[in-house]
Amino acid sequence: MIRTAFLLALATIVSAVEISGAFARATAPGQGAAGVFMTVKNPSDQPVEVTGATSSRAGRVELHRTETGADGVKRMVHQPSITIPAKGQVVLAPGGLHVMLLDLTAPLTEGSTIDLDVTLGDGTKVTTPVIVKWAGATDATAEKPSCCP
Repeated sequence: MIRTAFLLALATIVSAVEISGAFARATAPGQGAAGVFMTVKNPSDQPVEVTGATSSRAGRVELHRTETGADGVKRMVHQPSITIPAKGQVVLAPGGLHVMLLDLTAPLTEGSTIDLDVTLGDGTKVTTPVIVKWAGATDATAEKPSCCP
């Protein structure tokens, strides 16, 4: 019985994705949405689908990609899922794939950390902390220039 429980727990750990570098940009008062960016790595031998996410800081959370229309205008398009290839990774970054927090419950303040639960196709949830960086950050390690408030 204990061995079976251990093997099931180990299988869950091995099949789960690894999330790193998760960050969001600080928002202004009244701003209702924010993108979350990260790297999602799949160490397993099978592709894994990211099918959604939740956060206590947002009324809704969606998967999006940014695309440029024929008119040259960039717009966000809802993605039903994001496939993480076997033994591969997908980078969610500004201007590309991202998690969109909608109906924010309060502004995201620089230096704070918010919660994000990423949902996989099999129903598994992977919880990751998301650090809130300055409004112009391009990645989780981006430092705010000394020129700017």
